[in-house]
Amino acid sequence: IVIEYVELLILAYFREYGTRYSASDLAKKLGVTLDLLNSYLEEMLEKKELCIKENMISISKEGRLVLANLTRFTPRYDSK
Repeated sequence: IVIEYVELLILAYFREYGTRYSASDLAKKLGVTLDLLNSYLEEMLEKKELCIKENMISISKEGRLVLANLTRFTPRYDSK
């Protein structure tokens, strides 16, 4: 479950920052080493949740679908 959570955070990061990402910034935000981040990124590239465009990592359509499905099934609470 922790791995899935970290992968969701990575997807959200790439959705937000696009090609303006920083691997060291992302690793710092996640609280992981660059080596561990690279492992996550490699796995997510293999699963096609991330892709490489013009030598830059970016979120793929599949990655966007993962986030969209999560949002669709996340309960929302009214402040009333």
